[in-house]
Amino acid sequence: KEGDFEIADGYYRKAYGHSDSDESKIKILFEMSEFHLTATPKHEPNWRNAISCWNTVLNIDPQHVEAHRKLLDYFYQLADNGNASVWKLVNEHAGKLMEVFEKTQQQPGQLVLTAKSRASLEMSRAGSETNRDELAEQALQYLDQLKKLTPEDPKVYRYIAEAMMLKGELDETKGIQDARTAAQKNIETLLASALESVTDKGTIEAYRMDMELAQVQRDPNTIPAFRKKMESLVAAYPNSDLLYFTLSTSYE
Repeated sequence: KEGDFEIADGYYRKAYGHSDSDESKIKILFEMSEFHLTATPKHEPNWRNAISCWNTVLNIDPQHVEAHRKLLDYFYQLADNGNASVWKLVNEHAGKLMEVFEKTQQQPGQLVLTAKSRASLEMSRAGSETNRDELAEQALQYLDQLKKLTPEDPKVYRYIAEAMMLKGELDETKGIQDARTAAQKNIETLLASALESVTDKGTIEAYRMDMELAQVQRDPNTIPAFRKKMESLVAAYPNSDLLYFTLSTSYE
């Protein structure tokens, strides 16, 4: 019942108010956050209250790893689903976790590296930051670490390719001749090498062909040959939705 949740919430608040140590307060705050995220027919998860609990933990202990991780995961999912304004918060929490890990000589791990590299890439791409070059470089740095940690993940290669292309475009705006063309060649080399590491080769082929499509669309005479190549790849990797999508896009 809804009333039961209100009563339980009151008990948690009383327990927190009577806690005599930071350790017990933090324990109760995490229990409260899980309570707020409980989903039943009578109770919807309350993310606002859960976030408030995690932020309160950080007020008690600014370097609390699990609280930062909970917030990072929440904001990363939000940003990855299209809320671009949240990438700054992703960058902030990922950065704080990296500082904590550096002090304790721990490795940041997949979540933190993914979040930090994506945030750097998306903030640079958005164009609202003054240090776009620095952010693009940071993205490539963290993505390289992520590739070493998860060489089998095709998404990592896509993000590296996007960061490489962005860096090439930024370099051309600074007067570096053919920087974009050089980036394209480096991306082709990267994706070719990725086929040796990933298990989902269809996805890598889709990334490669998506890049090629952007080029052939400038010359309509090359599209029939491109479609023929795509049809062969779709036959070779029938479970790849991305390949089907690229093939259908070539007909638009």
